Amino acid sequence: MTQQPNVPPEIPIRDFNASKQTKLFQTLKKPRFTGCLTLSNPLLREWHFYLYLGRLVYASGGTHPVRSWRRNLTAHMPEIAANREALQKDLASITLTKSQLHWEYDLIRKWHDQGRVTREQVSQMVQAIATEIFFDVSQSTQVIYRFSPHNYRDNPLILLDVDQMIVKAWKLLNQWNTLDISHLSPNTAPQIQNEPLLRSRSSDSTYKLLTTLVTGRASFWDLSIRMKRDVVQVARSIMPYIKMGFVDLVTIDDLPAPTPALQAKKKVPPVEDVAKQKIANRPLIAYIDPDDDQRKYVGKILQEAECRYLPIGDPMRAMSILLAQKPHLIILELELGGIDGLDMCAQLKKLSLFRQTPVFIVTDSSGIFDRVKSRLMGATDFMLKPIQPEEIMLVIQKYLH
Repeated sequence: MTQQPNVPPEIPIRDFNASKQTKLFQTLKKPRFTGCLTLSNPLLREWHFYLYLGRLVYASGGTHPVRSWRRNLTAHMPEIAANREALQKDLASITLTKSQLHWEYDLIRKWHDQGRVTREQVSQMVQAIATEIFFDVSQSTQVIYRFSPHNYRDNPLILLDVDQMIVKAWKLLNQWNTLDISHLSPNTAPQIQNEPLLRSRSSDSTYKLLTTLVTGRASFWDLSIRMKRDVVQVARSIMPYIKMGFVDLVTIDDLPAPTPALQAKKKVPPVEDVAKQKIANRPLIAYIDPDDDQRKYVGKILQEAECRYLPIGDPMRAMSILLAQKPHLIILELELGGIDGLDMCAQLKKLSLFRQTPVFIVTDSSGIFDRVKSRLMGATDFMLKPIQPEEIMLVIQKYLH
């Protein structure tokens, strides 16, 4: 009989690096834990690891779980992906009542039982998906983990140790952090923003290649499969065009999941869901400042203003958080502990997503030089320290209502 880990239901971990990830999974391996380990971050992103006797059976979740499954299906089970008609029939046959883990895993299991894919193909695909997930998890400043039981009707197809996946993801992340876009996620998509200029400044072959691949509809992860290169190599090959302003980076949605739940008739939402929707419709305001007390102070002001609040204490992670959450207004300190707030503002304004987003710089100086410089960097205006509740209210009324 397997033992369940004797831990509280939710445990927060800061700086969830490779060492801490390995240690967590080792603690689950010793008692031969069977169930689901769920990781979540402050942005409410979740990743699920299904374990049997402490070893990995399947993993899913994150920003683009369906995209991840589809691109890795192409990479590791090309004969399945190529037969689109048969694939669509298989997708249409999925039923929630028969689901063991996820519809993705159920399909893989079905194909294996039919002799259409090998156990080695299944193993390679799950390892690739899990490596992407560990990369995404490692970009979070903090995660919370919790456990839930799960009963397997049949013996799992594969049982994997995650150590190699964690190491591979961590190496990729360290290489990614050497890029100028290290603050962004590989889930973003490059998109050509000045096609005529690109055509005039590049060869015919380069122009044709870029316009074929860089469409704004494929993330760096997607392109890594198409180009058969790792995600860092793909980013490096596109970086020169990003720096020259020919290519921008945009956020894209996940592909729709072909589950019956999405095809079901819409029901009248319960009262609590209506209340949640009202809260979700409130404007989201981000505030970037390493000072804990100052973030709490601004949070109280925005709570009274009935706004949703996105506090960011780690400037190094600010860009990835802002891209994921898409706030309606951004307030940031001029000095961010070694990072210039004006430089961050300039980076934000280079992205099409934030070109129309109001950005306010908080400073203790009201000098005309600083004001002019901030405008040149794309800032909407200044806010003087100490921040006054009345000033934030006026900004909200002017720019968000």
